[in-house]
Amino acid sequence: MDKKVLLLLIVGFMFSSCFALHPELQQAESLGKGENAHAGGLYGGANALSSIYGVAGLHNYGLTDYVDWSTDVAFSVQANSLTSAIQGFGVNQYNFTTGPKFSLFNNRIAFRLPATATLSAGDLFLSTSPTLLWDILDQRATLFVRYNRLYVSNTLEAYAGDALLGFNYFVSFHTNQLLFSIQTNGLGVYGGIGILL
Repeated sequence: MDKKVLLLLIVGFMFSSCFALHPELQQAESLGKGENAHAGGLYGGANALSSIYGVAGLHNYGLTDYVDWSTDVAFSVQANSLTSAIQGFGVNQYNFTTGPKFSLFNNRIAFRLPATATLSAGDLFLSTSPTLLWDILDQRATLFVRYNRLYVSNTLEAYAGDALLGFNYFVSFHTNQLLFSIQTNGLGVYGGIGILL
């Protein structure tokens, strides 16, 4: 790939926050050994350059009472409008993120250390996404901070990654929980709704 094209893609990702956008569909609390949990959601947002619309899914598996293996996948479209995205105009992106989540301090705080593979415009980008989750309001809400460290060619070391601050609020819904989320990286505001099963 031409260095100028790669640089333009990286700058575009910096301003669109594509690497930061995939949501956290979980709380800090660990599942417990051998337990499984699933979640799914719709999300979107906008910054000065474009809008982003997507779907995401999550699977958690409890390795121990305080360690989960957390895997999420997301598909998003960066486009000028929802109509454009539905009509197929825009840049498609696929994220696959997987790694351990360590719950601490009586399941109030957790630290995720996942690896992320992102496919966008035919190019593959690898990153790590250390994430701190903190359950508050009697575990009805979660604050999270994520830093996405993108690994690229040495010629583009100027871009280290981006940070994201988010807030999830959980509402009981039958035997499941609805999740309302808002997040920002300082360049745009993103939000979504999901369900934890």
